Amino acid sequence: MKRILLGAVSALAIGLTAYAAQAQAPAPAAASAGPQLTWNLVRLSPQGDRYAFLAKQGSVQRIVVANAADNSVLLSIPATPDAVKDLEWAGEDHLLITNVTNATVDPAHFKGTKSNLTSVVAINLATHKAINVFIDPVQPRVVSAVFGQYGAAQIDGHWYGFFGDVPYETSSLGSVVRHDIDFNIYPDLYRVDLDTGEISVAAHGEPGITGWLIAPDGSVVATAVYDHKYKSWVIRRGGHGGPTLLSGSSPDHGPALISFGRSPDTVLVKIEDKGATKLLELPLAGGAAESPVDDKTAHDVLVDRATDRWLGAANDDGQLDALATGSPAAARLKAVFSAFDGQKPRLVSASADFNSVILWTPADGGSGTYWHVDIAKQSADQLATGPAPENTGSADALEWKSEEDVSMMGMQMITPGQGNQSLPLHFGTGGGAAGRTY
Repeated sequence: MKRILLGAVSALAIGLTAYAAQAQAPAPAAASAGPQLTWNLVRLSPQGDRYAFLAKQGSVQRIVVANAADNSVLLSIPATPDAVKDLEWAGEDHLLITNVTNATVDPAHFKGTKSNLTSVVAINLATHKAINVFIDPVQPRVVSAVFGQYGAAQIDGHWYGFFGDVPYETSSLGSVVRHDIDFNIYPDLYRVDLDTGEISVAAHGEPGITGWLIAPDGSVVATAVYDHKYKSWVIRRGGHGGPTLLSGSSPDHGPALISFGRSPDTVLVKIEDKGATKLLELPLAGGAAESPVDDKTAHDVLVDRATDRWLGAANDDGQLDALATGSPAAARLKAVFSAFDGQKPRLVSASADFNSVILWTPADGGSGTYWHVDIAKQSADQLATGPAPENTGSADALEWKSEEDVSMMGMQMITPGQGNQSLPLHFGTGGGAAGRTY
């Protein structure tokens, strides 16, 4: 389920229809990389002053950051083809790049050195410095990979990201990856300094942990846990050991924590219900769950970028399906969509104040057009062409080719003189900010 993040505003957009019908020349950011360039993963910064995207031209791919005002390029760096899974902003100056790569992973603890791993690189655009999350030789106490992404928060004027990772522990076998009695590994939630890479535990995990919901101030609001043995799940308030908000059963996996609900004292979760999926709003104080939408269709969820509250939903084609009543942001979104009436626009990204919006409209032949809508200027400018926006979200921490690969190979703890012990791969990466699209 994709999460599309918006910002709250106070007025409706008007007069955009004429601009939306205009097709203007590609912006300098598109032209700078050469002809026949296509875009994907287009993400506006919170203030809307900048945008980032993945540029593709044949086998060459680059990550580009440009100024929204004049489309001038601020950053252009090469990207490994098909490795970039998502782009995300933390404030105006930090760009988070999610990659899936083959890399050497702790050969002292794992049998085999190549795995499809998720890594996250944080680039500070102001200082031109970058860190690779959880890959630091002075911090060997966690696996060098990301096990779930849960957003970012500014705390005391400094930006932090929230990521899952599995720590090492000392046992009779030596230093081993933390696991439960059945040798299933499970992550803790870490707060990571996006400038230094320094890590600290934000919430302790437990067997079956599948995700956390993080508030804009960095506090842990809710936790989701799934019991693989008994096929049961639970949503708890706060971190480990908090009171139960909802419980149930599922043959394959537990619910996903999405965001706050329509108010700051509720949370939104996605659960399976007799073969379908539905959204439920749970009061943090306890009580009966409600659904913010009438049916059980799996939706792309629209979330207010500033407050992390539910705004509405879109159908599988990206068209508005339900909107929160009384929400200025939702009302303005509807007005922007109306300006592109008949063109079947999809929302790609929006600034936190919702004055700047990126839309995509389809065209014959599979490729479509990316538009930059400026509410203040009452304009809709064509940026570039590209395929339909990918619903990638955040990548899993370890992506194996098949379940058979997992059961046959597993993960091996290697300690000199102690032999090997197999660890099957069971962990959760959903919930919280996982899957956010800017």
